[in-house]
Amino acid sequence: MELTIIGKNDSMYHVIATYPVQGFSPNGWVRKNGSHLGVFVKDYGGELYLYKASDKKSKVQHVLKKYPSTIFSVLNCENNWLYVSIVISHKKYEGWLAPDMQCANAYTTCN
Repeated sequence: MELTIIGKNDSMYHVIATYPVQGFSPNGWVRKNGSHLGVFVKDYGGELYLYKASDKKSKVQHVLKKYPSTIFSVLNCENNWLYVSIVISHKKYEGWLAPDMQCANAYTTCN
């Protein structure tokens, strides 16, 4: 199942859940806190930039040179950007992930 965030309020995300095999795409609301929303990043083998704001012109908050092929937790969304979080070697990294580095497909690296 893939989720597309189509809206939000202060406590919930409005999502479309896509079930590709069944061809069924219901929509509804999921809680922000306690939800298990996540995204994979495109794995190009290079550096991954997490920005301070949802704009590539903003300062870079973190540069991840090595990161696991695992899911990043989604904490917020704005204009197709996702504010994500991941723990690598006991250190937490957070920042805005650009839309072109997001991969919703759990079965491929999207490259």
